[in-house]
Amino acid sequence: MPWYVIQTYSGHEKKVKAHLEQRIPVEKWESDILELRLPTQRIAEVKDGKRRTIERNVYPGYVFIKVSDELPEDKQKTLLPFLRQSPGVMGFVPSRTEPTPIRESEVPSLMEAEEVEVAEPTIHIEYDLGDSVRVIEGPFAGFTGQVNDVDMQKQKLKLTISIFGRATPVELEFLQVERI
Repeated sequence: MPWYVIQTYSGHEKKVKAHLEQRIPVEKWESDILELRLPTQRIAEVKDGKRRTIERNVYPGYVFIKVSDELPEDKQKTLLPFLRQSPGVMGFVPSRTEPTPIRESEVPSLMEAEEVEVAEPTIHIEYDLGDSVRVIEGPFAGFTGQVNDVDMQKQKLKLTISIFGRATPVELEFLQVERI
């Protein structure tokens, strides 16, 4: 069954998913659009002695859609406008105008939110702007990127990595990456 990736405005992923979930039964797409996925991760932080849990999108700006492989030809032509008309949708990945199906193995395996405890270790690792690093932990494990910003106080790096052929900025902790 093919999966498609919709690119949304940043921060509008949940709204796009909710809007599509409401419109799918109204417009009789339930047998053709099988699943909408928005991988998230719950992060438990300790700040100022208080613990709080926040939910973050693992792939910000993207919504994954599973479509039936037995989609009739007449419905194939109306699927694209149906998805594009949703508020917050910018287009498709890799091309904004024509969606390209991706394999099941390329779809994120994070079906449900996963809880991660964030500790406050003190680490002294020096990274320089432009360093090439490999992500060794978290949802982007295996990706490589280039350091754009270093925040020594928060012990975080801002990287640019390539996801689905697009440069995507991400913020990771020092321990989640290693120099190449």
